[in-house]
Amino acid sequence: MTAVSLSQTTSDILIVDDVLDNLVLLSEILSQAGFSVRQAINGTMALTAVKAAPPDLILLDINMPGLDGYEVCAHLKATEETQSIPIIFLSALDAMTDKVKAFDLGAADYITKPFYQEEVLKRIQNQLQIRHLTQQLAAQNQMLKTALDYLKENQADIIQHEKMSGLNQMIGGVAHEINNPVTFIAGNVNHAQDYFEVLHDTVQRYQNQCPD
Repeated sequence: MTAVSLSQTTSDILIVDDVLDNLVLLSEILSQAGFSVRQAINGTMALTAVKAAPPDLILLDINMPGLDGYEVCAHLKATEETQSIPIIFLSALDAMTDKVKAFDLGAADYITKPFYQEEVLKRIQNQLQIRHLTQQLAAQNQMLKTALDYLKENQADIIQHEKMSGLNQMIGGVAHEINNPVTFIAGNVNHAQDYFEVLHDTVQRYQNQCPD
């Protein structure tokens, strides 16, 4: 599945920014691209929205009243239920220290304002594709783990089954080796009996003709 089809069918994006114009602009861009969009104007509202329904990706501003973007990110990454949600910081702060801090907290990407529409869409699609592949890999790993656990739990039964299967094959082979000569002998018993009776009759006649 491509990143574009992912965005058009399943992806829910939460935009967190205290500037209304930014919220409106980003919402229009993402909605036109086929995303499902939600909004939060501060960090507290963002955490509430994520808890109610975890999004597939979060666009997060840094400078906000109350909880700033760094604090929101740290909280989400410290919570097991939300730590895998990719977070892209979208901020006017362009110092290297700001970016390094964002990545240290677990951010997936960092975009500086003013931003280019095409860049935002491409970075979002890349992160969604990575998330999708990661979820597929996790599901496959879980399937393998389940299969391994089953094999471990049933190892004794499987070994016993293999032993019995091997024993049955050996018994079948021995029976086959025995059955061939027995069948041959049984098939010739009648002929041997006839030969014996003829020989016995001949001996008796000879004895009658030549008693001495």
